[in-house]
Amino acid sequence: GHEAFDTHKASPIIRFNNISNARTAFVFNYYNHASKNPILFENNIVKDSSSMGQLQENAFVIIRKNTFIGSDNTGGPWHYKGFTLDSEVHSRCLALADNVNVEIVNNIFSNFEGSAICYEKIGPNKGIGHTTNIPEPFEIIGPIKIWIKNNIFNGSDDLEFLNELTAWENVEVTNNYYAHI
Repeated sequence: GHEAFDTHKASPIIRFNNISNARTAFVFNYYNHASKNPILFENNIVKDSSSMGQLQENAFVIIRKNTFIGSDNTGGPWHYKGFTLDSEVHSRCLALADNVNVEIVNNIFSNFEGSAICYEKIGPNKGIGHTTNIPEPFEIIGPIKIWIKNNIFNGSDDLEFLNELTAWENVEVTNNYYAHI
């Protein structure tokens, strides 16, 4: 009911899972640069979750060949360590924070209100529920790369948001398909 996967200085390989009814399907953060291996999230199905996932500061991730399905059946509220997290009305996006290195390739994103990929600036506490939801500025520090390629999106909001991303340094958005699925 909280997070299906949460990394802390780890670089796991996460494959062939069905993830549903989680508050947040995954939180990838605090990458261990010494490992030089990205987190690999591949061939998973994520559905009926309040948030598809969060890539927090310093995440190094490859997200490929997954299916992300938004819905109004997101479960919740969730109770965790003495506090309660409410459910979103509809599934939220896969959120990128500052200073991430990510490849989002060959995925299917369907049934989202708004963009399936979005930007969330992580707030000062860097914890759950501490995002500011400020769309800009997107700060990229160091040799960071965001690559969004060969994905299928179902909404016009996706095209608009991803076109905005292409103006930012070190971001490549190519060969995506935008249609209702």
